[in-house]
Amino acid sequence: GADAANSLRYEPGGDEAVVVGRWHKRDVEVKLASTDEPVPLAGAPIHLIYETGRPIRVDVDEQGTPAKFVARLRSHAVHSFVAAPITLAGRPWGVVAASLAAPRSFGRGAEDRLGAFTQLVSLALANEEARGELEASRARLVSAGDEERRRLERNLHDGAQQRLVSLSLSLRLA
Repeated sequence: GADAANSLRYEPGGDEAVVVGRWHKRDVEVKLASTDEPVPLAGAPIHLIYETGRPIRVDVDEQGTPAKFVARLRSHAVHSFVAAPITLAGRPWGVVAASLAAPRSFGRGAEDRLGAFTQLVSLALANEEARGELEASRARLVSAGDEERRRLERNLHDGAQQRLVSLSLSLRLA
């Protein structure tokens, strides 16, 4: 039921992120970040996710919401926000964030449901990374096998040729 959703990949250090995917409803005005440049995360709720590794839910109207989060969300025309981390090999890779415009809010537990989804995203990314590493490993093995075969061919050729020359000389002497 979100009005907008973004997938972001953290830059090293977690102070910036790059938008790698986005979606929003046509009839809802939600200011989205550009995909061209890294997004600064200072004062953003998703920076807290980088630090803690836990999903969050933030409502502008909810008591206890940090003022810096409220200001950041309002600047993007967001009233309610949930986000959950994507981890890869035990380290923060990125985040999936969903937002609602006023007056709607995400219900309690929305961040946990999004967290379950991002665990699946983490598995998919890990599988893709492993597949890439497997393909690279196979290519290295094939290359090493080809190189070793060429070396053996050279050694056999050179060794057989030396034996034939030696045998020829021995026959002449005999």
